[in-house]
Amino acid sequence: MYSFMKRKQLFPTIMACVIVLVFIPFLNTSANANKNMSSNEHSIRESTTTQKSNEMSREISDVELTNDEVARIAEQFMEKLVQETDRQGKVVNFDTKQQLIQSFHTLTHTDVAKEYVDFYYKEYNNGLYIIPTETPPWFQPSNAFQTKTLANGNVQVVQHNQSDLYGDYTIALQFGYEDNQWKIVNIQHK
Repeated sequence: MYSFMKRKQLFPTIMACVIVLVFIPFLNTSANANKNMSSNEHSIRESTTTQKSNEMSREISDVELTNDEVARIAEQFMEKLVQETDRQGKVVNFDTKQQLIQSFHTLTHTDVAKEYVDFYYKEYNNGLYIIPTETPPWFQPSNAFQTKTLANGNVQVVQHNQSDLYGDYTIALQFGYEDNQWKIVNIQHK
């Protein structure tokens, strides 16, 4: 219960920090403010900005993205992408691209899901069909990967892999903490 309440309180705090971090530098660069502001006022304002930034980083880091969560979310993303079809390639569980894209809402942003669904599926009057092709080069949970926490609190997961089909490739998954859960907010293949 405490953990849920702490997470629920995280969003307003983050938004307040973002507002402070966005508007304080703007105010500091204003010509009139710089002329009229004493060096003591500058120090107080900079100290407040640094303190808020440190508080925000500390709260974001309290919600750790575990290796198991990375593997689970990446695996569920691919399971959603590769839908069950009948013999003609018609998707069994969804009739439209929009329905399939919506089903990704707990795993990723709509624009990320849309990019993949648009590439791998075709929608006709009688339903949704998978385009016969290979799946994208993807995250391999059994292989090593590196994580890096970015300045905005997102976590970048980078993995170097090799496959017969794609050769050497790198996948970078960026995770953001939204709606009390980690989601993929960006995917890059190299």
